[in-house]
Amino acid sequence: MEWHQPLALFSDRLSPVFVRDLRQVLRSPLIAASFLILQVSVLVITGLELALLQVGNGGIGAPFLATALTFFLAIGFGIALPLTAIGALQPELGAGKNIELLLTASLSRWKIVRGKWITMTALSLLLLISITPFLTVRYFLGSVDLVGAVEVFFSTLIANAVMNAVVIGASGFQSYISRGSTILFLGIIFSISTAIGVAGGSGLSSLQQLIHRTLGSAIAGAVIMILGLQIGRARLKLFSTFENPPSTGGIFVMALVFPILQGVALGSGGSITLIIISLLWLWLAFLIDRPHRASYRYRAPVSSR
Repeated sequence: MEWHQPLALFSDRLSPVFVRDLRQVLRSPLIAASFLILQVSVLVITGLELALLQVGNGGIGAPFLATALTFFLAIGFGIALPLTAIGALQPELGAGKNIELLLTASLSRWKIVRGKWITMTALSLLLLISITPFLTVRYFLGSVDLVGAVEVFFSTLIANAVMNAVVIGASGFQSYISRGSTILFLGIIFSISTAIGVAGGSGLSSLQQLIHRTLGSAIAGAVIMILGLQIGRARLKLFSTFENPPSTGGIFVMALVFPILQGVALGSGGSITLIIISLLWLWLAFLIDRPHRASYRYRAPVSSR
Protein backbone atom coordinates (compact mmCIF):
# COMPACT_ATOMS: atom_id res chain seq x y z
CA MET A 1 0.00 0.00 0.00
CA GLU A 2 1.39 3.37 -1.01
CA TRP A 3 1.07 6.34 1.28
CA HIS A 4 0.81 9.79 -0.29
CA GLN A 5 1.48 12.93 1.70
CA PRO A 6 -1.33 15.48 1.29
CA LEU A 7 -0.45 18.49 -0.83
CA ALA A 8 0.06 21.64 1.25
CA LEU A 9 -0.99 25.01 -0.11
CA PHE A 10 1.82 26.84 1.67
CA SER A 11 5.29 25.82 2.74
CA ASP A 12 6.00 25.29 6.44
CA ARG A 13 8.90 27.75 6.10
CA LEU A 14 6.47 30.64 5.68
CA SER A 15 5.35 32.66 8.68
CA PRO A 16 2.06 31.37 10.16
CA VAL A 17 0.83 34.96 10.47
CA PHE A 18 1.54 35.57 6.78
CA VAL A 19 -0.27 32.38 5.75
CA ARG A 20 -3.28 33.13 7.95
CA ASP A 21 -3.67 36.74 6.79
CA LEU A 22 -3.07 35.82 3.15
CA ARG A 23 -5.80 33.18 3.24
CA GLN A 24 -8.20 35.66 4.82
CA VAL A 25 -7.47 38.36 2.24
CA LEU A 26 -7.74 35.98 -0.71
CA ARG A 27 -11.17 34.86 0.50
CA SER A 28 -12.40 38.43 0.79
CA PRO A 29 -13.81 40.41 -2.16
CA LEU A 30 -11.21 43.15 -1.53
CA ILE A 31 -8.53 41.74 -3.81
CA ALA A 32 -10.96 41.10 -6.70
CA ALA A 33 -12.50 44.58 -6.43
CA SER A 34 -9.08 46.26 -6.23
CA PHE A 35 -7.83 44.32 -9.24
CA LEU A 36 -10.91 45.18 -11.31
CA ILE A 37 -10.84 48.90 -10.44
CA LEU A 38 -7.11 49.14 -11.13
CA GLN A 39 -7.28 47.36 -14.48
CA VAL A 40 -10.26 49.37 -15.74
CA SER A 41 -8.77 52.70 -14.67
CA VAL A 42 -5.35 52.09 -16.26
CA LEU A 43 -7.03 50.72 -19.40
CA VAL A 44 -9.14 53.88 -19.75
CA ILE A 45 -6.14 56.18 -19.30
CA THR A 46 -4.04 54.20 -21.80
CA GLY A 47 -6.92 54.20 -24.29
CA LEU A 48 -7.31 57.96 -23.99
CA GLU A 49 -3.58 58.44 -24.58
CA LEU A 50 -3.75 56.27 -27.68
CA ALA A 51 -6.77 58.21 -28.99
CA LEU A 52 -5.04 61.56 -28.45
CA LEU A 53 -1.94 60.36 -30.26
CA GLN A 54 -4.05 59.17 -33.19
CA VAL A 55 -5.75 62.57 -33.63
CA GLY A 56 -2.47 64.44 -33.28
CA ASN A 57 -3.28 65.98 -29.89
CA GLY A 58 -0.81 63.89 -27.91
CA GLY A 59 1.44 66.84 -27.23
CA ILE A 60 -1.33 68.52 -25.25
CA GLY A 61 -3.25 65.69 -23.61
CA ALA A 62 -0.63 62.98 -23.10
CA PRO A 63 1.36 64.83 -20.39
CA PHE A 64 -1.86 65.51 -18.50
CA LEU A 65 -2.90 61.85 -18.68
CA ALA A 66 0.59 60.74 -17.62
CA THR A 67 0.32 63.01 -14.58
CA ALA A 68 -3.18 61.70 -13.91
CA LEU A 69 -1.93 58.10 -14.02
CA THR A 70 0.93 58.85 -11.64
CA PHE A 71 -1.49 60.60 -9.27
CA PHE A 72 -3.92 57.67 -9.49
CA LEU A 73 -1.17 55.16 -8.66
CA ALA A 74 0.02 57.32 -5.76
CA ILE A 75 -3.48 57.55 -4.28
CA GLY A 76 -4.31 53.89 -4.90
CA PHE A 77 -1.08 52.26 -3.74
CA GLY A 78 0.08 54.94 -1.30
CA ILE A 79 -3.20 55.62 0.53
CA ALA A 80 -6.19 53.46 -0.46
CA LEU A 81 -4.62 49.99 -0.31
CA PRO A 82 -2.58 50.60 2.89
CA LEU A 83 -5.66 51.98 4.68
CA THR A 84 -7.35 48.60 4.31
CA ALA A 85 -4.96 47.45 7.08
CA ILE A 86 -6.18 50.12 9.53
CA GLY A 87 -7.38 47.38 11.90
CA ALA A 88 -4.63 44.85 11.24
CA LEU A 89 -3.47 44.49 14.87
CA GLN A 90 -6.87 44.80 16.51
CA PRO A 91 -7.72 41.06 16.26
CA GLU A 92 -4.55 40.38 18.24
CA LEU A 93 -5.31 43.06 20.86
CA GLY A 94 -9.11 42.79 21.06
CA ALA A 95 -11.27 40.89 23.47
CA GLY A 96 -9.92 37.51 22.37
CA LYS A 97 -6.29 38.64 22.62
CA ASN A 98 -4.85 36.37 19.96
CA ILE A 99 -1.45 37.82 20.81
CA GLU A 100 -1.23 35.50 23.82
CA LEU A 101 -1.84 32.47 21.61
CA LEU A 102 0.62 33.69 18.98
CA LEU A 103 3.35 34.33 21.53
CA THR A 104 2.69 30.91 23.04
CA ALA A 105 3.32 29.42 19.58
CA SER A 106 6.90 30.77 19.70
CA LEU A 107 6.13 33.74 17.45
CA SER A 108 7.88 36.96 18.36
CA ARG A 109 6.19 40.35 18.15
CA TRP A 110 8.44 41.22 15.24
CA LYS A 111 7.33 38.13 13.29
CA ILE A 112 3.69 39.07 13.85
CA VAL A 113 3.93 42.61 12.46
CA ARG A 114 6.34 41.51 9.75
CA GLY A 115 3.94 38.79 8.58
CA LYS A 116 1.12 41.29 8.26
CA TRP A 117 3.37 43.72 6.37
CA ILE A 118 4.56 41.01 3.96
CA THR A 119 0.95 40.06 3.25
CA MET A 120 -0.11 43.60 2.33
CA THR A 121 3.04 44.36 0.35
CA ALA A 122 2.95 41.08 -1.58
CA LEU A 123 -0.66 41.66 -2.65
CA SER A 124 0.11 45.23 -3.68
CA LEU A 125 3.12 44.01 -5.65
CA LEU A 126 0.93 41.53 -7.52
CA LEU A 127 -1.53 44.31 -8.37
CA LEU A 128 1.30 46.57 -9.50
CA ILE A 129 2.82 43.85 -11.67
CA SER A 130 -0.58 43.28 -13.29
CA ILE A 131 -0.52 46.77 -14.84
CA THR A 132 3.02 46.55 -16.24
CA PRO A 133 1.66 45.62 -19.70
CA PHE A 134 -0.15 48.97 -19.80
CA LEU A 135 3.02 50.78 -18.73
CA THR A 136 4.90 48.96 -21.50
CA VAL A 137 2.27 50.01 -24.06
CA ARG A 138 2.60 53.63 -22.93
CA TYR A 139 6.36 53.39 -23.43
CA PHE A 140 6.01 52.11 -27.00
CA LEU A 141 3.40 54.79 -27.69
CA GLY A 142 6.07 57.35 -26.86
CA SER A 143 4.13 59.03 -24.06
CA VAL A 144 6.73 58.11 -21.41
CA ASP A 145 10.42 57.28 -21.51
CA LEU A 146 11.93 54.11 -20.06
CA VAL A 147 13.59 55.92 -17.14
CA GLY A 148 10.33 57.60 -16.20
CA ALA A 149 8.38 54.33 -16.35
CA VAL A 150 10.91 52.52 -14.16
CA GLU A 151 10.97 55.39 -11.67
CA VAL A 152 7.17 55.45 -11.41
CA PHE A 153 7.11 51.68 -10.81
CA PHE A 154 9.72 51.66 -8.04
CA SER A 155 8.54 54.86 -6.36
CA THR A 156 5.00 53.45 -6.22
CA LEU A 157 6.30 50.20 -4.75
CA ILE A 158 8.42 52.00 -2.14
CA ALA A 159 5.56 54.30 -1.12
CA ASN A 160 3.20 51.35 -0.78
CA ALA A 161 5.64 49.31 1.32
CA VAL A 162 6.29 52.25 3.67
CA MET A 163 2.64 53.19 4.09
CA ASN A 164 1.71 49.55 4.73
CA ALA A 165 4.16 49.54 7.63
CA VAL A 166 2.90 52.90 8.90
CA VAL A 167 -0.76 51.85 8.86
CA ILE A 168 -0.01 48.47 10.45
CA GLY A 169 1.94 50.21 13.20
CA ALA A 170 -0.85 52.72 13.77
CA SER A 171 -3.45 49.93 13.92
CA GLY A 172 -2.11 48.96 17.33
CA PHE A 173 -3.84 51.97 18.91
CA GLN A 174 -7.42 51.55 20.08
CA SER A 175 -8.61 55.05 19.18
CA TYR A 176 -9.17 56.02 15.56
CA ILE A 177 -7.89 59.49 16.43
CA SER A 178 -4.58 58.00 17.59
CA ARG A 179 -4.36 55.85 14.48
CA GLY A 180 -5.08 58.77 12.19
CA SER A 181 -2.62 61.02 14.01
CA THR A 182 0.12 58.37 13.77
CA ILE A 183 -0.49 57.85 10.06
CA LEU A 184 -0.49 61.59 9.41
CA PHE A 185 2.66 62.18 11.44
CA LEU A 186 4.69 59.37 9.87
CA GLY A 187 3.30 60.20 6.43
CA ILE A 188 4.56 63.77 6.70
CA ILE A 189 7.93 62.58 8.00
CA PHE A 190 8.13 60.13 5.11
CA SER A 191 7.36 62.86 2.56
CA ILE A 192 9.96 65.23 4.02
CA SER A 193 12.67 62.59 4.38
CA THR A 194 12.05 61.32 0.84
CA ALA A 195 12.27 64.85 -0.58
CA ILE A 196 15.59 65.35 1.22
CA GLY A 197 16.80 61.89 0.18
CA VAL A 198 16.33 62.54 -3.55
CA ALA A 199 17.87 66.03 -3.40
CA GLY A 200 21.40 66.79 -4.48
CA GLY A 201 21.36 64.88 -7.75
CA SER A 202 21.70 67.85 -10.07
CA GLY A 203 24.39 67.74 -12.76
CA LEU A 204 24.21 63.96 -13.18
CA SER A 205 23.08 61.95 -16.17
CA SER A 206 19.51 60.65 -16.38
CA LEU A 207 20.53 57.13 -15.33
CA GLN A 208 22.66 58.44 -12.45
CA GLN A 209 19.82 60.67 -11.32
CA LEU A 210 17.46 57.68 -11.42
CA ILE A 211 19.85 55.63 -9.29
CA HIS A 212 20.37 58.55 -6.89
CA ARG A 213 16.64 59.23 -6.49
CA THR A 214 15.78 55.54 -6.13
CA LEU A 215 18.53 54.93 -3.57
CA GLY A 216 17.72 58.07 -1.57
CA SER A 217 13.98 57.38 -1.45
CA ALA A 218 14.53 53.68 -0.72
CA ILE A 219 16.78 54.33 2.28
CA ALA A 220 14.52 57.06 3.65
CA GLY A 221 11.49 54.84 3.13
CA ALA A 222 13.21 51.90 4.82
CA VAL A 223 13.84 53.98 7.95
CA ILE A 224 10.20 55.08 8.23
CA MET A 225 9.02 51.57 7.38
CA ILE A 226 11.04 49.96 10.18
CA LEU A 227 9.97 52.65 12.66
CA GLY A 228 6.33 52.13 11.69
CA LEU A 229 6.59 48.40 12.30
CA GLN A 230 8.40 49.09 15.57
CA ILE A 231 5.39 51.11 16.74
CA GLY A 232 3.12 48.16 15.99
CA ARG A 233 5.52 45.84 17.78
CA ALA A 234 5.57 48.13 20.80
CA ARG A 235 1.74 48.07 20.96
CA LEU A 236 1.79 44.27 21.27
CA LYS A 237 3.19 44.52 24.79
CA LEU A 238 1.33 42.33 27.26
CA PHE A 239 3.27 43.04 30.44
CA SER A 240 6.60 44.46 31.52
CA THR A 241 9.55 42.14 30.89
CA PHE A 242 13.17 42.68 29.90
CA GLU A 243 12.27 41.60 26.34
CA ASN A 244 9.73 44.36 25.83
CA PRO A 245 10.25 46.67 22.85
CA PRO A 246 10.98 50.37 23.41
CA SER A 247 8.16 52.77 24.14
CA THR A 248 6.23 54.32 21.28
CA GLY A 249 7.36 57.77 22.42
CA GLY A 250 11.00 56.93 21.74
CA ILE A 251 10.13 55.67 18.27
CA PHE A 252 8.23 58.88 17.48
CA VAL A 253 11.27 60.90 18.57
CA MET A 254 13.53 58.86 16.28
CA ALA A 255 11.17 59.54 13.37
CA LEU A 256 11.07 63.26 14.14
CA VAL A 257 14.85 63.60 14.38
CA PHE A 258 15.52 61.68 11.15
CA PRO A 259 14.70 64.43 8.56
CA ILE A 260 16.55 66.98 10.68
CA LEU A 261 19.71 64.86 10.54
CA GLN A 262 19.18 64.38 6.82
CA GLY A 263 19.05 68.12 6.21
CA VAL A 264 22.17 68.75 8.28
CA ALA A 265 24.04 65.94 6.50
CA LEU A 266 23.03 67.15 3.04
CA GLY A 267 23.94 70.76 3.81
CA SER A 268 27.29 69.99 5.40
CA GLY A 269 28.63 67.00 3.49
CA GLY A 270 26.54 66.46 0.37
CA SER A 271 24.94 63.31 -0.98
CA ILE A 272 27.54 60.85 0.34
CA THR A 273 27.17 62.11 3.90
CA LEU A 274 23.39 62.02 3.52
CA ILE A 275 23.47 58.35 2.50
CA ILE A 276 25.84 57.46 5.36
CA ILE A 277 23.66 59.20 7.98
CA SER A 278 20.53 57.58 6.56
CA LEU A 279 22.11 54.12 6.66
CA LEU A 280 23.25 54.76 10.24
CA TRP A 281 19.72 55.72 11.28
CA LEU A 282 18.39 52.63 9.52
CA TRP A 283 20.81 50.49 11.52
CA LEU A 284 19.63 52.16 14.73
CA ALA A 285 16.00 51.47 13.76
CA PHE A 286 16.88 47.79 13.44
CA LEU A 287 18.99 47.87 16.60
CA ILE A 288 16.12 48.85 18.90
CA ASP A 289 14.36 45.66 17.83
CA ARG A 290 16.85 43.51 19.69
CA PRO A 291 15.68 42.55 23.18
CA HIS A 292 17.96 43.21 26.10
CA ARG A 293 19.68 40.05 27.15
CA ALA A 294 19.25 38.86 30.66
CA SER A 295 22.35 38.97 32.80
CA TYR A 296 21.92 35.35 33.69
CA ARG A 297 20.77 32.11 32.16
CA TYR A 298 18.06 30.07 33.71
CA ARG A 299 19.03 26.52 34.54
CA ALA A 300 16.49 23.91 35.38
CA PRO A 301 16.95 22.37 38.82
CA VAL A 302 18.50 18.95 38.83
CA SER A 303 16.56 16.49 40.91
CA SER A 304 18.63 14.36 43.25
CA ARG A 305 17.84 10.72 43.63
